[in-house]
Amino acid sequence: MVEISVCFEPLFNRKTDLEKIQTIHSLGYNAVEFWDLAGKDLKAITAYCQKTGLKIGICTLKDPWGNIRLHADTNSYLQHFSESLELLKQVGSKRVIVLTGEDNGQNKKLQMNQIIKNLKAVSSLAEKAEIVVCLEVLNSKVDHKGYFLDSTALGFEIVRQVNSPSIKVLYDIYHMQIMEGNIISTIQENIELIGHFHSAGVP
Repeated sequence: MVEISVCFEPLFNRKTDLEKIQTIHSLGYNAVEFWDLAGKDLKAITAYCQKTGLKIGICTLKDPWGNIRLHADTNSYLQHFSESLELLKQVGSKRVIVLTGEDNGQNKKLQMNQIIKNLKAVSSLAEKAEIVVCLEVLNSKVDHKGYFLDSTALGFEIVRQVNSPSIKVLYDIYHMQIMEGNIISTIQENIELIGHFHSAGVP
């Protein structure tokens, strides 16, 4: 059964994070999600979720746009992932978003190989924690110019090569309509590689 979670980050700008969550819950939704583990009152969010049964559908690693991206050296990325994993356990999220970061100017094959190496390294931690790591493909035409992973074909190939049940693609319908179109066929042909969906209106 499909479970819908609402991202509270861009909504209700005058409310606190907790007030946003309470409002979304009052509208009948049973799950919420957010972008960044850093800067959140995780204790308050966790307490509310435990009290009410509201779920955290997905969130990113802490500081997702910081210096530690998926093409960083493996030891640095493992440390960053491990620190975020403790926060994930606290809020009870069973899915986490990871980002590749921008194209760093190196050979694309080298960047892809480093991303695969890092995902393989964290996959055992994710499997042990029963967490699904979702690699997000973003559009590089409008919102995230220079972002490395802007192709679903490349995202699916990375997931295939990592070959772990804990590593999937986050398929964002908004971003991929901008980049590629052909949404339904792409989903149907690759559904086993997708761990989470995002959707928003495309102007």
